[in-house]
Amino acid sequence: MFYSHKQYLWILFAALIMFQSSFANATLPSPLTTRIQQTALQARHLLDQETLLAKRLGDRNLRASFVSKATARAESTISSIVVHLISTHPTLAESIISEAVDTMPEFRIGIMRRAHEAFPRLGVDQPIVQSTKKRPFSPTKTGSVNDPLEELNRAIFAFNDGVDVYVFRPLSAFYGFITPATIKFRVGNFFDNLSLPIVTANQLLQLEISGAAATTGRFTINSTLGVLGLFDIAHDLGIPHQAADFGQTLYTYGAESGPYLVLPLFGPNTVRDSVGVAVDIFLNPRTYLLPTGANTVIATAETVHKREALLIPLEDLRTTSIDYYASIRSLYLQNRQLFLKGNDIADGPDINSLFDAID
Repeated sequence: MFYSHKQYLWILFAALIMFQSSFANATLPSPLTTRIQQTALQARHLLDQETLLAKRLGDRNLRASFVSKATARAESTISSIVVHLISTHPTLAESIISEAVDTMPEFRIGIMRRAHEAFPRLGVDQPIVQSTKKRPFSPTKTGSVNDPLEELNRAIFAFNDGVDVYVFRPLSAFYGFITPATIKFRVGNFFDNLSLPIVTANQLLQLEISGAAATTGRFTINSTLGVLGLFDIAHDLGIPHQAADFGQTLYTYGAESGPYLVLPLFGPNTVRDSVGVAVDIFLNPRTYLLPTGANTVIATAETVHKREALLIPLEDLRTTSIDYYASIRSLYLQNRQLFLKGNDIADGPDINSLFDAID
């Protein structure tokens, strides 16, 4: 096959472009490569840590939101270093992007989009894809939620939020700062064990005899061999933690949830679950065995412990939500529905424990 002079020139031109591109990629200075790789390593390490922390969250929506925001922060970290390096070495733009994409391929689209937005004249290709930016949590529309007492609920919610901001959040942050992770794990076991008598009572009311027997055995083993529940010996013996409350008991009897209701200090509820909170206090042996002051201290300590695990997720929710009240309401109702259907995650805190009962 013979080519014309113009065709030969075009082939030579294309070959030069390919050579220039490969040469640029091969000659990316070692300090730049190291900088990108170190940044990617730090971003991935933080992402792994926050993903592990997210697994402790009981609410699936909170967990998903937490992981999503952690992923976005990791993507922003690697994209920022790419933009910074291109700004100081514009002739190496393609090589810098290529190195970053090779190091963290899962963020290829985000890296290329950020580089294109920052330097549109450098000819950085903009990937033609639908936007992958996560939308902030979208609360359920007011019209689809049974909240006829919304004005009153918002007033109580504001009071509860003030208590949280000025009391529980600072205490939880201090507790998280001074307490090692292993100690917090043991404290969580202790409070889980304290809840088991209420769980047993409600399992009996729901005619879950086998569940009640297992929970009773779990409480006995962990309270003795597990040193007041600090060590979850029962789990090692194949007896998992189960959860039940009187609100769930009423649900099994066919009681409707009724309107959404925010209780002072107790937080989000429905009318049915509010009755359940009162009955659970009545069913709790601590109500009769310990003085009011001791119960108050225990309940406050439990609230601080559970609130500590929600510090970052709730702060993210507060800053990204258009309506914080509506977001909390929607999260509670969705999480509660999962619990009632038996899909709850027994281990870990949930949004329901933001303002635990001071009984």
